[in-house]
Amino acid sequence: MLIPGSSLRQSAATAILLRSTTTTSRSSFSTLSPLSTFSCSISPHTLTTSTALHLGFSSSGSNEFSSLFSSAVFSTVTNNMMNDATKTLGILAVYSLVANLLYLARRANLRQMTIRELWKIRTTREEGVSRPLFAGIVMAWQVLVLVYPIVEPCVRLFGTTQFQGLFFGNSSSTTMPPPSPSYPKNNDQSGWTIFFYSYPKAQGGGYILEPLACQHLGANQRAKQQIRFDWHSFKYNVGPIGRDGYRHPPAIERNLPHIDIPRYQMRHWPWRKQYKIPNDGED
Repeated sequence: MLIPGSSLRQSAATAILLRSTTTTSRSSFSTLSPLSTFSCSISPHTLTTSTALHLGFSSSGSNEFSSLFSSAVFSTVTNNMMNDATKTLGILAVYSLVANLLYLARRANLRQMTIRELWKIRTTREEGVSRPLFAGIVMAWQVLVLVYPIVEPCVRLFGTTQFQGLFFGNSSSTTMPPPSPSYPKNNDQSGWTIFFYSYPKAQGGGYILEPLACQHLGANQRAKQQIRFDWHSFKYNVGPIGRDGYRHPPAIERNLPHIDIPRYQMRHWPWRKQYKIPNDGED
């Protein structure tokens, strides 16, 4: 008995479709890379429609096949992206944890305190500090922490003779007072260090460069040796420029970024600075 041509064609198409679907579900979509799957999904309707029509499917059947194909491609790409995002977040979380431990251990060693004490200082909201300000302070601290493994070794260069001469010359102000007998003698005295400091009353914070050789000094004496990149509230004059080159009152209060280098008598630069007095031609 002969099988009609239309029935034979339809049976063959069904067999090919079933075999193609089984093979694809087992291997093809699981091995496609995100780039290749994205390329295949550019025109799935055109590819699958022509293939389905060639096999003898109707127009409605080809649309359904195209929809299934597009859904499979989209699902594969989405799963790959989610897996990549999960791996990236995991790597960032581990790096952040290691960077925080390095920062806390380094600072705790320099300041002769425990890691827990330093952690409490950095994560305690002080009286008078609003929640938004506290969140900003913590975020600014974490910005330094994330680059600390790279920045801290770099600032050690400031301990070399070339850098000290470049920034501070050979003035006597670069001489540090001798350490007290109680100060650990095995502490590293070369180079500089960087850390974050907050100013709760002034509503701000800052990144501070400090010589390692002055760790035995008190807070006020250490401040005279520092280079500070701060932002907090302060007052500065906005009146006319006097004979000394500085502005006179009235003064305004603003929360602005600025630089302090006490060795150069630089404070709240560039908002407080000495202006050049023009020569009026007087003898």
